[in-house]
Amino acid sequence: MKCQRNLLHAKNPGEKLRQLFRRRGALFIFVFGVASLLLVKSSILKANNVADKVNIPYTLIGEAVGEGREGMQAVYEVMLNQSKFFNQPLDEVVRTKYAAWKRPDLEDFVYKQPQGLVEYAHDIVNEQPTGVTNGALHFENIKKFGIPDYAKKEGGIVPLATIGNHTFFITKREQGIINKKNQTLVKDTLAIARGKNANRP
Repeated sequence: MKCQRNLLHAKNPGEKLRQLFRRRGALFIFVFGVASLLLVKSSILKANNVADKVNIPYTLIGEAVGEGREGMQAVYEVMLNQSKFFNQPLDEVVRTKYAAWKRPDLEDFVYKQPQGLVEYAHDIVNEQPTGVTNGALHFENIKKFGIPDYAKKEGGIVPLATIGNHTFFITKREQGIINKKNQTLVKDTLAIARGKNANRP
């Protein structure tokens, strides 16, 4: 109101009016800019959420699309096994251990695949594991590329399954860790059983 009264008594009301519109225009631009930034931030967060949801099927396609449905299913089970064994979230496993996810052209590569295989990859993520890899933590086309260097450093491999061109395996070091865990589990189970028997009349 004070501003409007000043305009009425101003010697040059036209100039004052223009100044008022400039001030309000600047305020409008500021508010519009803040709203735009918030909208952009929201869009980025939504895009990241979408990426989190699709990275696993995309990685399956990048790693094993040539192996068909069973081959992609096996790779997915390796991801699940790694998540449990290394105590890492599944998304972290995919992002850190799989070269396909780091491909800059992964999205374009996926779009070039037959629609049926893309649908398979998404379905696999929603299905129950079948245990087809027998607990494997790694896979490789060993006939073509040989035993990976990291596996050689860990004493070699213990093959667990062959599906398509991929050999699914654990390393000798990992076998030792698994055996120790299993022995501890057996001992704990026997101790519990003995305790129950001791309490019987």
